[in-house]
Amino acid sequence: AKRSCSHERHKTLEVPMEGRDLGREGASDGAGPAPSKRVVILVGPCGSGKSTFAHELMSRAPGWVRVCQDTISKGGKRGSRAQCVKALRKALAEGKSVLVDRCHVTPEQRREFVGVARDDPGVTAIDAVVFDFPLQVLQHRVKYRINHEGGVEGPRGAIVCAIMRKQLMVRSNQPSE
Repeated sequence: AKRSCSHERHKTLEVPMEGRDLGREGASDGAGPAPSKRVVILVGPCGSGKSTFAHELMSRAPGWVRVCQDTISKGGKRGSRAQCVKALRKALAEGKSVLVDRCHVTPEQRREFVGVARDDPGVTAIDAVVFDFPLQVLQHRVKYRINHEGGVEGPRGAIVCAIMRKQLMVRSNQPSE
C-alpha cells in the first residue's frame, strides 16, 4: 500500500510503506561490505505530520535511527540543531540510516544536515520528504493537539505555525505559498 499526502498546488507525494524490508538498510551482520545508508530529511512547518510520519516509519524500519530536535535532550526534552547534527554523525558512524525529524523550513536549516550526509562515503541516498499543507489545516491541527512532544500546541502553537508556514521554502529560491 502507499500513503499519499496531497495539496492542490503540489503533486501528490507517494511514499511506499510496505513490501520492503527497510530495517535491513543500515544494519550490518559483519559479513561482506557494509550495506548502504540513507538520510531522509523531513521538511515542513509544525502540524504538517512530520512526527506522525516518523513514528510510523520507525515502527516499520527497525534498522533506522530517528533524530528529533523535539526530544533529543535528556529526559526527552527539546534540544538544539547542534545536538541533532551530532546525533546524525554518530548514527552514520554506527552504520545506521537516519530520519531527521525537524522543521527544516529553509534551505539554510537543511544545509548542515545535507553536508554531513554528503561527507559520509557510505551514504547512498539523501532524500527530503516535504509536508506542505494550507495554513488553516496546520493551525487547526496545532491548536487542538495535546501533549505534543515538542510542546507546540494550542493558540500559541498556531502563531508559531503561521510564522513557519510563511518561511517554508521548498527550493532555495522559491517560498511555498
